[in-house]
Amino acid sequence: MISLLLVVVSLVPVAAQKKWPIKPTYDDASAFTNGVAHVTLRDSLLFIDKTGKILRGYRKNDVGRFSDGLAAIKMPDSKYGYLDLTGQLAIKPRFSYAHDFVDGVATVVDKNLMGLIDKTGAYVFPLKYFSLLDVSEGLIAAQSATTKKWGYIDKTGKEVIPFLYDNLKNAPGAEPFSDGLAAVYLHDKAGYIDKTGKTVIPHTFNQGNPFEGGYATVYDGSSTPKTIDKTGKFVTSPPAADKPASQPKTDPRFPGAQEVGEASEGLMPAKRNGKWGYVSVE
Repeated sequence: MISLLLVVVSLVPVAAQKKWPIKPTYDDASAFTNGVAHVTLRDSLLFIDKTGKILRGYRKNDVGRFSDGLAAIKMPDSKYGYLDLTGQLAIKPRFSYAHDFVDGVATVVDKNLMGLIDKTGAYVFPLKYFSLLDVSEGLIAAQSATTKKWGYIDKTGKEVIPFLYDNLKNAPGAEPFSDGLAAVYLHDKAGYIDKTGKTVIPHTFNQGNPFEGGYATVYDGSSTPKTIDKTGKFVTSPPAADKPASQPKTDPRFPGAQEVGEASEGLMPAKRNGKWGYVSVE
């Protein structure tokens, strides 16, 4: 259930207040937007102002991740709506489930059907699909409510690739696009199509996983996964991707901070002794 938490005021030296106007006490912290930031503390997601005062608080597990400036929230009556970056309700809770926003639209469930809404909460098209996946490379895998077949639509609801693909028992019959290709199933066999719907890798696999960096993992009947390239040719070992090791972002102005976030509105999230607070950058 949603609960607003009380502020605990502590006395710290003036010099420390100037350097750390919000002391490091939180498990995570965001940048400020319109004078408000969100932080996490144990089981709570809190929205604070620039003095550290708590404006609103919610159970962390009831709120999804922020994407496109909005986050889905589950209310005590199990209805879903969306919060904006200040913690205010931006879209009235009225859905039985709500997914993240991607490219300005989000998939929602109501009356056992799925549809898309825009960032105002208006339906892009009427609820009519049995299943919808998230937007990926501009297209959405969708399942017909009547035939249960899978195909693809765009963000306006226009059918782009016909509803031809199988309804599997435990997985979608059409996967999101990745690297310009998507795994789809015909007669329980996986193949890959491009964005025109053309089959570019025949339906010969028991399972096809998304492409990443030009390669995909597939299963062809044995228990051992195999790797294919974008022509469908088996490869023994794809080239290793050169991924630089991720290093925490720091700032020489604050030598006591182990890590910092993005500065915004004169304050910057900073981590010290494993906890997040805010340092002044003005």
